[in-house]
Amino acid sequence: MAAGKTTSGEISSHLFSRGLIKKDDPGLIRQYLSNLVEFGLLRKIRVYGKKRFIYKHTSPLMRIFYYADEKYNISERALSEAEMERLVGEMMPRVVEDNVRELLAKHLGLEESVAEAKDFEVNGCLLRFKKPEVALEVKWRKSWRIRRWGRLLKGWRGLGRAENDFCSR
Repeated sequence: MAAGKTTSGEISSHLFSRGLIKKDDPGLIRQYLSNLVEFGLLRKIRVYGKKRFIYKHTSPLMRIFYYADEKYNISERALSEAEMERLVGEMMPRVVEDNVRELLAKHLGLEESVAEAKDFEVNGCLLRFKKPEVALEVKWRKSWRIRRWGRLLKGWRGLGRAENDFCSR
């Protein structure tokens, strides 16, 4: 998971390539993933329109640490402040995207899922009874403009069903 692998197949292939499991079979690790979900260390998220799931760390700090350790070996050396800023800047958009999707799903009482396709850019698809209710795209910026945010809110109010259209800037 630290290497950015999110499906059981990707995780299995990565573990096999490192010699940590005897064959590249997602069935070998499924029970371990289920245990980590049950312990609260991972979240299991449905992939909309497919019969598969992705797994994500529940803790953003744990996700950033393990990613940084896999990519930059930070557990073996000290990081400079500039390296830390670059690393957090690299990971923050993904962390924000995941957290917005999770919190919005909880707030609206919907099931969180991700949408994967090559022809469109959607970060999440929130489901009601396995049918899409909300599609969302999250954009991360370093600064916010209050006027722009006010215009967005005003525009959402004019949408009839504003709770079904979401954009974060």
